[in-house]
Amino acid sequence: MLLLLLVVFWSQIWMYVAIAPASASASASAVTGGTLWWLSRTNRLLRQRDHTWRQADAVQAGHRI
Repeated sequence: MLLLLLVVFWSQIWMYVAIAPASASASASAVTGGTLWWLSRTNRLLRQRDHTWRQADAVQAGHRI
């Protein structure tokens, strides 16, 4: 039954069948890219905070930087 419906209405639905995988791929790429950007930014901020803390700790301990 489903196959019959696909054959009968193929001229109206083919573009949705063709576009759906492309948009899913684009969405997955966007999510992956956004996640990687967020992780790299978070890592950079944490490293900067750690560097600032270590520098202040060294100055407080009397070490020259």
